Amino acid sequence: MARQVNGSSVEMVGHENKGNGSVVTWSLPLYADGKPKTLFRGWCHAVGALLIIIGVVFCWFVNNSSLGLGLGGKFLTYFASGHFHLYPYKSISGVTRGLMIDFLCVPFSVCGALVPFVADGDGWRQTIIAVIILFLNAGCVFYMMQGPSSSQILNLISLQTHTPPNHP
Repeated sequence: MARQVNGSSVEMVGHENKGNGSVVTWSLPLYADGKPKTLFRGWCHAVGALLIIIGVVFCWFVNNSSLGLGLGGKFLTYFASGHFHLYPYKSISGVTRGLMIDFLCVPFSVCGALVPFVADGDGWRQTIIAVIILFLNAGCVFYMMQGPSSSQILNLISLQTHTPPNHP
């Protein structure tokens, strides 16, 4: 197996000897960070996003705004995921940004799914809860993608090299 850069795409290439003298060559597309791309998931989410947009337009025509808003939240999630899995990122920072956007859109799907079931006049309470969930998710995503700070790394190094007193 070898990694090759083919234009703007990176792929894993393998050769398999069939035993009868024939060799089968296969390739697997990779993200810029070397992990395998899940193209099937990307295409499923891209097609799902297209179908959801059709549903949003239909809701607009039948005057069902709450269902349309709910589907809009689903659309954001499906579109972000499809984009992440299909876009040919050229750098690790690009992959990281795409993954962050994908993760940031997940609560829109969850909160959007609840919109059609909110009682009239009660929407302000659910909106406040949804906004809190969105901010908590954003905080978790940014913390997760930040990685350890240089002071945290220095702390870990000093803990590993420090010999406690009275230790033989």
